[in-house]
This record gives sequence, C-alpha cells and structure tokens, in this order.
Amino acid sequence: MLEFLPDDSAVQLIQIIITVLSLVFALFYTISKWQSLKLVNMVFFVLIGVFLGFLSSLLGIGGGSINVALLMFCFGIPIKEATVYSIITILFSQLSALITMGFTIGYDFYDLSLLLSIIPAAIIGGFLGAKLSGILSEKIVLKLYQLIIIAVIVLNICNGIKLN
Repeated sequence: MLEFLPDDSAVQLIQIIITVLSLVFALFYTISKWQSLKLVNMVFFVLIGVFLGFLSSLLGIGGGSINVALLMFCFGIPIKEATVYSIITILFSQLSALITMGFTIGYDFYDLSLLLSIIPAAIIGGFLGAKLSGILSEKIVLKLYQLIIIAVIVLNICNGIKLN
C-alpha cells in the first residue's frame, strides 16, 4: 500500500483518520449506550481478536480505547472486564509486532536506551491504574475513559493539521 501513496505524511494522515473514526465510534458507543451484540460463539472471539490485533498494529497504537469499546459492544461486558481483555490483546499483538520487526528490519533504528526508563514507568503506571480501577466505580471509570478518548481525538486532529 505504501508504494501507492505519495509520501509518509499521506500514510500518517490515513492512520490518523482511521484512529479518529474508531475513537469517535468508541465515544458514541459509551455515551449512547447502544445495545450490545452479546456475541458468544468462539468464532466471533477469534475474529474480533484478529481484527483488534490487526488494527492496533496497523495504526501503530496499542489501541486500548478502541479495544475496550469494541469488546463492550460485541460481547456486552462491563468496562473494567473489557479493559483486562484489551490489555491482554495489546500485549500479544504488540509482542508479535516486535518479533516481526526483529526478524525483518531489526531494532538498530531505535534508541533502546529509552527502554530503561519507559519499561519501569509503564509497570508503575500499570500498577497504579489497576489499583485506581479497583477503587473507582464503573461509572467514574467510564467518565474518565470518555474524557481520555476526547483528549486523544483532539490530539490526533492537531497532529493531522500539522501534517498539512
């Protein structure tokens, strides 16, 4: 697909548009309280998992907010449970992307010294987020989720404007 587009900024713009559309869906779903599909067949679990892994790798994002909304919509699960499944999906999709990268382009392009601070910070953030999620009600977690989605939409739109 890259060879059909004029430059990297066109690819980035497409990624931003897909991300914003996905986030708008996530926001409207949580605000409008659409009826869940309540899928229960294992085939749907696999298809949704593949789609979420594909989307997060394609967009170059973890995809957590998109994952959570889609998991809630497709399977009718509460936000806290959807968050756990989203984290597991992100872990494995990003792990496979890292392995693929290692076997193809390698890691020489990246400054891996940053990982010395990023990994501990991510672990601490994960513990703090899990602790806070256990303390806060579903309603408050949902409101925080919606605020973060709005912030990420605005950030993506600003990044899209800077590309032009």
